[in-house]
Amino acid sequence: MQPSSSDQQPSNNNNSNSNSNTNSSTPATTKSTLNSITQEAIQNVAKYLPGGDTKRAEQEIVKDRKFWNNQPVPKIYEKVEQLGEIETKTVDQVQATPYTLPKGYEWYDLDVNSEEDISKLYSLLEGNYVEDDDAMFRFAYTKEFLRWALAPPGYRKDWHCVVRVESSKTFVGFIAAIPMLIGLRHEFKNESSNSTSLETTSVSMETTTNSDAEKFEKSVKMVEINFLCVHKKLREKRLAPLLIGEITRRVNLTNVWQAIYTAGVIIPRPISKARYYHRSLNPEKLIDIKFSSIPPFAKSFQNPLEVTKKYYKMNVKERLPTMRPLRKKDCTQVTKLLNDYLSHFKVAPFFTKEEVTHWFVGRENVIYSFVITAPDNDDKILDFISFYSLPSTIIGNPKHQVLKAAYLFFYTCLNTNVESLMKSALIEAQNRDFDVFNCVNIMDNQQFLDKLKFGTGDGYLYYYLFNYKFPDLQPEQVGLTML
Repeated sequence: MQPSSSDQQPSNNNNSNSNSNTNSSTPATTKSTLNSITQEAIQNVAKYLPGGDTKRAEQEIVKDRKFWNNQPVPKIYEKVEQLGEIETKTVDQVQATPYTLPKGYEWYDLDVNSEEDISKLYSLLEGNYVEDDDAMFRFAYTKEFLRWALAPPGYRKDWHCVVRVESSKTFVGFIAAIPMLIGLRHEFKNESSNSTSLETTSVSMETTTNSDAEKFEKSVKMVEINFLCVHKKLREKRLAPLLIGEITRRVNLTNVWQAIYTAGVIIPRPISKARYYHRSLNPEKLIDIKFSSIPPFAKSFQNPLEVTKKYYKMNVKERLPTMRPLRKKDCTQVTKLLNDYLSHFKVAPFFTKEEVTHWFVGRENVIYSFVITAPDNDDKILDFISFYSLPSTIIGNPKHQVLKAAYLFFYTCLNTNVESLMKSALIEAQNRDFDVFNCVNIMDNQQFLDKLKFGTGDGYLYYYLFNYKFPDLQPEQVGLTML
């Protein structure tokens, strides 16, 4: 299960990871190879590139991808027309022993309940994980956040895969998998008629059939891959493909064969591309650290900064009056609401009550969740919304050390206007002194981005499935937010 190529690290923020080797060697290609690229293949890649860059699409197609050529994923230029598993194996075909590491290094299973282990992981990520292209910001996952992210119901210790130095026990590499049940839905048109037909595949999964004859629904046991990180000084040792291979082996040994992951770079082959958006909450600080700038309309005023601050200031009186923090006893209702809402999307997780309790019951400086109740009944939940805290270290700024960022997580808008719901969440984030509120344009997010003054970011987030073919999706058809 690959969260990224062996040359590239995953990126979950608004910029590509600076560790990504996006300009990595394009091999010498013959004239015949270039001539064999069809216009359709170029367009299949170009649609995922900024500006539909066809020249870069050609380069992506002929790029040397030795690692990906041996993985069960579609080719980067492939037009996916059938849904289903790519490679079918059994557990007895899986390598029984761990991959061999370079001399002086060893495998280790992270213990999320160990303060020493979490501290070592925190140190590894703090110095070596995702940062922006200009090396101005780097994700700063807290220990509390890591425990929350890595230990949902059903997690396995052996899916928290560490490479460490044998002598010092220092962590130098990490990758994680957590269990997830993903719903996959797609409509297939029968090309020879006007009717819509259902297309199914034989695959090792739990399957449920939707009563709607226009579509089918499957739920697939898979894993979500995250936190691939290798120490900067050891990148030449090619630890990333070993980490990827080892987590794949361990997951396969449990009879799980699919994975879902995101990256800020293009690898074979995305199922969707989402764009980052940012809503300023503390514009003065964001301008000071060069995260954003004075908007053009404000520059003609005598005091552009004050105009900008006033423009982005949230009116606390517009907060929904029946919004309150989510309580543990709300989780049964929220589970049903969330699964009902997510069932409208082509790719989305299914949650159990235990998972909802883990992911959404509030934890200070980690996760914030709120419910909208009926006006006459505080116990009746109509909708909910959540966001998580993921600060970034500000690199090389003498005045500011931390960018306090909120990220939209999951929500439902079955009974509440999504703009009003999001506006109330922004007010809650502002009240907690967050500097910026980030999201991508999946789910129903596009409906509020302009109205609530979100700015378009520079970065894109690409969604991937491992060992499963799935046709391209528009971002609004995706119902999954990953940390």
